[in-house]
Amino acid sequence: MLRIPPIELNADVVINRVLTMLDQTGADVLIVDSVTELERAVARNGGSDRVEDYLAALLEELMRRGVTSLFLKETRRIMTQSIDILADAIAALAENVVLLQRVTYGDRLHRVLSVLKMQRSMHDVTLREFTIAAPHGIEVLAPIGSSRVVLDGIARQQGQPTKTGSGSEHDDPSFAVSTTKGQG
Repeated sequence: MLRIPPIELNADVVINRVLTMLDQTGADVLIVDSVTELERAVARNGGSDRVEDYLAALLEELMRRGVTSLFLKETRRIMTQSIDILADAIAALAENVVLLQRVTYGDRLHRVLSVLKMQRSMHDVTLREFTIAAPHGIEVLAPIGSSRVVLDGIARQQGQPTKTGSGSEHDDPSFAVSTTKGQG
């Protein structure tokens, strides 16, 4: 794992180091946490107009090398009632976009997952509640495991259709990269 404090981030130098690490280790999976810090560094060093082209070139290079990548992006808002992430540069370039959010509905905070975009695949477009607890970690609940009233209410708050039940945290603002070599 390569960890670089965001204050020291030069996007071109970092990605050169990452690509070198990928070559040296033969890793075929790359996790970037947080892409927000990388975007800021690109904008700071080359202007905000460069961000989309930079990310497009990076994603193209990773695909050319056969590297599966996961870019994590955290919003500064703790809770949201509207989804505006598809206007984001990385979301526009990504093949798949999964949104994990904390939403207040009624008198409770709910964790909700939704697949906003998945290329070349049919996917479930309904909101799904999820939990994070030991020893299982993240568990996505089946529609029957959540209150239909709650999920419909959250969907209405966000201006989404209310068809639940059908159909196919980082406090550290640093930039971290993990690479792994797949098995098999």
